[in-house]
Amino acid sequence: MREEGAEKEMRSTVVCVTGGAGYIGSWLVRKLLGRGCVIHATLTNLEDDKKAGLLRALPGAAERLRLFQADIRPGTLAGRRSCFVSVFREKLYLGE
Repeated sequence: MREEGAEKEMRSTVVCVTGGAGYIGSWLVRKLLGRGCVIHATLTNLEDDKKAGLLRALPGAAERLRLFQADIRPGTLAGRRSCFVSVFREKLYLGE
């Protein structure tokens, strides 16, 4: 019963994943989509179909994935900002 409530709560969660096409980021996007979360993910280049296409092809992506172009590497305009904040709900749990 508790898992059902947690899963319903996850479906209403919006998660920001920076570096969504990277090794860890892409697995995080995959797991969170599988849990029903809405994902806002950043990629360096949205036109790179090898990376963006992989994310867009994930189950649930058409309904719950929104991609944003943002280069946050050091030396870029966004990378010069003093801080980035990603907000996750405190009950977010990815374990099996």
